[in-house]
Amino acid sequence: MFKRLIASLTLDYEFVARGRGILTKDEMDLISRGDRMKVEKADKILPPVGVLPTLDDQIDLKECGLIANHIDEMCEWIDQLSRTEIV
Repeated sequence: MFKRLIASLTLDYEFVARGRGILTKDEMDLISRGDRMKVEKADKILPPVGVLPTLDDQIDLKECGLIANHIDEMCEWIDQLSRTEIV
């Protein structure tokens, strides 16, 4: 039930990675915060009414959290890199 969220987060990861030098820190932070919010609320919003997440769904949701963490870390890395690059 969280496969589309995984796909969305993966797209955001690629978007930020390819946006290095184009996206501002604030723009990357907006993407990161939005993704974090999606992961935090997904278990309340995405499941159909009355359907409990399976073990696989719970694993997928944990994977979503890991992807969101990677996005956070990449945004920080890109920001630090932009501060130290010689232009």
